Amino acid sequence: MDSAIRELIADDPDIAIAGITRRIQWTKSRTTLARRVTSIREERSTGEPHDSPTDTVSAAPSVPVYGPSFVDRRTELLEPAETAG
Repeated sequence: MDSAIRELIADDPDIAIAGITRRIQWTKSRTTLARRVTSIREERSTGEPHDSPTDTVSAAPSVPVYGPSFVDRRTELLEPAETAG
């Protein structure tokens, strides 16, 4: 797939992701394709290989990452208020 993307970018460096999607008949995630195209474009502009999106993105990018829990942290939350006066 990378070779087809590289050819399209070589022919038209300003081709949009939607155009690449149609030309290579991409049926998977648009985000995955966009990341791959960005990586290839950066590689072409700098001449240095970049990590592929599959190396840098978690296996389930649509799963939200939750922040820390505030359950039973009342004492921790009260400490700044007590020190502030």
